Amino acid sequence: MAVQTTFPILSTRDPERLEAFYVAALDAGATSVAEPELMPWGERVAQVRDPSGFVLYLGAEAA
Repeated sequence: MAVQTTFPILSTRDPERLEAFYVAALDAGATSVAEPELMPWGERVAQVRDPSGFVLYLGAEAA
């Protein structure tokens, strides 16, 4: 059985909160996997890898 290594960490209705969390995660030692981007289905998403190697998924409703 495969182990899931991507975990949803932030789900918000505020895209600005996603941006702030993304920057804070990078400042705390995470590395960027995917910069914040607006997806075709109307969600703003980003991904970071924490220092332990876990990929964290960030999602916000588009404004």
